[in-house]
Amino acid sequence: VGWAGWSDAAGQWERVVADGEYRRVRVGLLLADRNGPVGEADLLTFSRAMQALAESALSVTELPPREPALEAAIALDQFCANVDIQIGLNVITRGTVFPGTKIRALAEAAGLTLDADGRFVRRDDDGNVLFTLANQESAGFHAESMKSMSTHGLQLTLDVARVSHGDRVFAQMLELGRRMADVLGGVLVDDNRRPLSEAMLEPFRRQIAQYQSQLAARGFPAGGPLALRLFA
Repeated sequence: VGWAGWSDAAGQWERVVADGEYRRVRVGLLLADRNGPVGEADLLTFSRAMQALAESALSVTELPPREPALEAAIALDQFCANVDIQIGLNVITRGTVFPGTKIRALAEAAGLTLDADGRFVRRDDDGNVLFTLANQESAGFHAESMKSMSTHGLQLTLDVARVSHGDRVFAQMLELGRRMADVLGGVLVDDNRRPLSEAMLEPFRRQIAQYQSQLAARGFPAGGPLALRLFA
């Protein structure tokens, strides 16, 4: 739920703050995310809560009809499902396992940091995730065990809807994958364990451009605030 209030002083809508005073307030309910479209029960709960709020504040509320909102939620969810893809690259061994110490050194040299989910994460200046580096095996990466652990494979993943300039981010991820394969003595492969040639990479680039263009045309560009909420 997002709250915006009309500021007479500024002459525009602004995010509601605790000490603000507003003659009009807009309250928006997110219609879909990766769990699916909003349901009728949730929409009904929201409507009742807004009515109760208006009554307690001696105000008037304007609520849109629920049926069109539910239809819009389903349509939005279907669109998002069609453009919701992740691009993955894999680095696998040629026989000798990858030591955790080298993995950590390479990841940190490329600007990645460990997160609470056991992945190395590359972030932008605002803290948003650009791409991740995970263990292909069941164990995650953890600071206390990196010195003793090893693995037969690594996975680099880019969440297309959640990053802006996907072509640049893909190039950064690909560069790291190639470097890790070179230094660790592994090979860069696709999900079917086929070594990746330049020709095999081109469809990835086209997919990123295609889906990010569709998101921008719909009004929520990849990596922007709206896309980050929808694809949460």
